[in-house]
Amino acid sequence: MKEKILIVDDEIDLLGYLPEIIENCGFNVVGLNSSKKALKLIEKSFFHIVFLDINMPEVSGIELAKEIKEMHPLTFIVMITAGASDREITELLNLGVFDILYKPLKSSKVMEVINNILTQQLFKILDKYSVILVEDNEYLAEMISNVLTKNNYEVVVAYNGEQAIKECKKHFFSAAIIDYKLPDISGIELLRELKKFNPNLVSIIITAYEDLNIAISAIRENVSDFLIKPFEFKDLLNSLNKALLRKK
Repeated sequence: MKEKILIVDDEIDLLGYLPEIIENCGFNVVGLNSSKKALKLIEKSFFHIVFLDINMPEVSGIELAKEIKEMHPLTFIVMITAGASDREITELLNLGVFDILYKPLKSSKVMEVINNILTQQLFKILDKYSVILVEDNEYLAEMISNVLTKNNYEVVVAYNGEQAIKECKKHFFSAAIIDYKLPDISGIELLRELKKFNPNLVSIIITAYEDLNIAISAIRENVSDFLIKPFEFKDLLNSLNKALLRKK
């Protein structure tokens, strides 16, 4: 899955060339000249990186950046400006924007910033492994969580798909262990949603059902492993370790 990038700028000439340049480098890019349209889109979709013009006619780039940070804390925001005041720059830095680029924009500088963001994401993956465990059986969830925690993993437990998606909006996860049968969504459908936040997410599906169709669905989604309950916790741990090492 390609990283999704949003560019919001009322300069039509910029939108005429920049999205195409970034897209040609292998990214999924959307360009909009309206901050109101951008806000509606962001309410429905997650973007890994958002480039925002500070001076927009409807909703200012700063206000839009605040909205994005509120809805999607993991989104990297890069501000674009022809000139910003010291007060604006201070406000943006306090907000946690990744960088501020000055017009006229050079495509090489834009790509440099994108690569810096992706490198920072990679360091997060290599530095500390965080796992989201999605399992509606509270006893089993606690047992798996304890095993992973003892082996130096950071674990967040969710008992349904809705909780899992909310956690992925707030935290970066290197891996997901997902029960196939959840109260509100299938494990495969949930995995597709979670990969919107991290396209390189390592995933393991666990299930009580020996069903060939489930296994085929899991393979199609490139899951790292597919374990049938009851399983040995050491087998789950070994599978997770190997999958994460392969990602390095």
